[in-house]
Amino acid sequence: MRTLEPAALILNGPPLFDGCRLRYLDLGTNVGVRISSLYSNLDKEPPRKAGLFAGENRSEICSVGFEPNPGHGPLLASIQHDLRRRGHRVTILGAAIAANNGTATFWSDKVAAMKEWGASLLHWSPDMDSSHSFQVPTVELDWFLRHHLGAASLGPASPRAPLTLVKVTYPHRATSKSLRVLPVRSRKDRPAGPSLPILDALPHPAFVVDVQGRASLGR
Repeated sequence: MRTLEPAALILNGPPLFDGCRLRYLDLGTNVGVRISSLYSNLDKEPPRKAGLFAGENRSEICSVGFEPNPGHGPLLASIQHDLRRRGHRVTILGAAIAANNGTATFWSDKVAAMKEWGASLLHWSPDMDSSHSFQVPTVELDWFLRHHLGAASLGPASPRAPLTLVKVTYPHRATSKSLRVLPVRSRKDRPAGPSLPILDALPHPAFVVDVQGRASLGR
């Protein structure tokens, strides 16, 4: 059975997006459907929610995913191994995005049929109990953006602007706080392609945040 590498060893290394012009950051990978879809049917247009990469060579996308649910670890490790074997630069971390670097309790919603999509660092349901909770490593989003995105080089000089797509489940206390400190872009600045919610921007031209979530879950 494959396992994910310890997050601390990877995060303490060089910027994960070093040398990448096309960047995908998945804050809540679950069972890896979105990352896998980025690299499928490369001869066709990208999935609707990855429209930022339309017209690009998607085999060159560098992807980083966060998923703290230990039950999904073996599957995600296999997905990561397969994508790397095919030459794609993919890193999936068994950690949660939170307000600081450390550890926290991760609560399962115990809904296996939905792949525990409602699992969270927030104890949002009375059905969540300690027998289905785990201590997981946490990574501060601000720290990650500074050290692994903002500090990353873009690689060989290219006339084309770098593109970054971030998928985040919302509402989420840690991510919403971090993203609000970034300057808000106007609607007219949206890149061509299917409409995606643009909330914030890093200094480089295209930084799109694809927000998804269920407010009723409290995530």
